[in-house]
Amino acid sequence: MCSSVQKSIISKENKFSSSLNSSPVLSGDDDINDVATMGGVNLAEESQRLLGKVQKVLSQYPGIEEISPDIITLLSHATQERLQHILERLSVITKHKMEFIKNKGDYYVGQDVRAQIEFLEDLQKAKRKKHEESERETLIKTAKSRSRTENPEQQAKLRVKVKEMERVEMEEMCQVEANRAVLQAIGSRKKPKLETVATRVAQMPYSPRLKRQTVREMRFILEEDKETCRSSLFYKVFVNYRE
Repeated sequence: MCSSVQKSIISKENKFSSSLNSSPVLSGDDDINDVATMGGVNLAEESQRLLGKVQKVLSQYPGIEEISPDIITLLSHATQERLQHILERLSVITKHKMEFIKNKGDYYVGQDVRAQIEFLEDLQKAKRKKHEESERETLIKTAKSRSRTENPEQQAKLRVKVKEMERVEMEEMCQVEANRAVLQAIGSRKKPKLETVATRVAQMPYSPRLKRQTVREMRFILEEDKETCRSSLFYKVFVNYRE
């Protein structure tokens, strides 16, 4: 019984390999054949070796006495479609990370975090400036007071402190004026509009960018897929391949 099964498997394997060799895909793909020939690889032998492994695995299951070549062909096409689907999803996910979303009209800024941070900083500066001005006015009033109860040494220290504050204020004003003059000489500080940026990007010559797929994208695909989200493959990838 075993010998008859082996003979049928070998004969069908030879028929299937001959059908693969005579298929228009392999016969028409001269470039692959040339590269394989230059590399010392025999495509017919490799096909027979791979199909032999598949048939060996299938023949180990109980109740399977004969394996049809159509089953091998179906499994081959199913595997190819599955791998192609995974690679397409990998390409889409990687491309999505590289997209410049600001240039697209379908998206709009829902929350400008940078503007909010700048507003909080300006508010903090205004509070600090108000506190410094009130403290300065208090020091000036105290320094100008002619009360006899005040200590002369304390009055002298207050006057020195007021002069120091006035000097720092004058230096800040001079620095602001210098910065303003430099900005006027250089040009405007306004940022270019997104429309002009988009037109510049559109006018730039296209240069293909390399897409780098990592284990993180593969984990995402396995996690989102209903068939693999609870499989042992996803668990192995999650445990053994961490970034």
